[in-house]
Amino acid sequence: MGITGYSYSWFLLSFFVLIPTLEAHIAKYDEYWKARELEATENLNKAYHPNPEENRKRLADCAPGFARGTVGGKDGKFYMVTNPSDDIANPKPETLRHAFARNVIIHGLHIHHIKPANGGMIRDAENHIGLRTASDGDGISLFGATNIWLDHLSLYDCSDGLIDVIQGSTAITISNCHFTDHTDVMLFGASDSYVADEKMQITVALNHFGKGLGNRYSASGSYVTKEVTSRGYLPPEQWKKWNWVSQGDQFKNGAYFTPSGDPNASKLFGTNKMMPFQPGQFVHKLTRYAGTVHCRIGRPC
Repeated sequence: MGITGYSYSWFLLSFFVLIPTLEAHIAKYDEYWKARELEATENLNKAYHPNPEENRKRLADCAPGFARGTVGGKDGKFYMVTNPSDDIANPKPETLRHAFARNVIIHGLHIHHIKPANGGMIRDAENHIGLRTASDGDGISLFGATNIWLDHLSLYDCSDGLIDVIQGSTAITISNCHFTDHTDVMLFGASDSYVADEKMQITVALNHFGKGLGNRYSASGSYVTKEVTSRGYLPPEQWKKWNWVSQGDQFKNGAYFTPSGDPNASKLFGTNKMMPFQPGQFVHKLTRYAGTVHCRIGRPC
């Protein structure tokens, strides 16, 4: 998240219970985490090797954050999309809609210029056709989804949000993505009254929030406008138990952050679901490969 103008800050975020926390309790980058980094790098290098039949599925070993354990189609067969048609009620083989899946990795795509579409009777599972209302034109919409890893995507210019995660979705990681030319970038939970979203767990890490994002914020010279992740006009007794923690973030031009809640809350989730933070000044290095990976047939990415 960037705040430009009078004040800005950069964040590596993990979200849970609709409240963001940066408390990973991995202040020391010890031998365990160094080994994890080497393992992930090795798996990524093998996954991007130009022999997809042998190595592509190894990407499924790399899911970080709350989506850790998401394996996508690792144990299944390769499914090639060769038919561009889209019959919403009875999709044909070799079309994208025919490939029903759970536990999904979406990787390496450009998603843009998504428009609203009419609803109707739509097949949304192998054995179910249901009445769906009109779509909003989101780039990606996760509705009641679990174990989803969105990685190395480039998203821009959709009619509604770029990524919506709603209706009890959880165990989601959004990483290494590049967002540009849009106003409503991400929505986590669509209604305060939907109690299932209280258990929502989302990791947002290593993403680049680029040019043309309409919800970037430029603070005025007033001190009260420089608070990052402001709680608005809510009284302290309402938000004092929210787990909001900042580690290593870089605040400039008077920007400030007010912590609250339990500083040790992330220990509830275990180190395998937490990602080690890096100081805010490293943001350009950490996000330089965000977005789709530029690959060429016959050569490593």
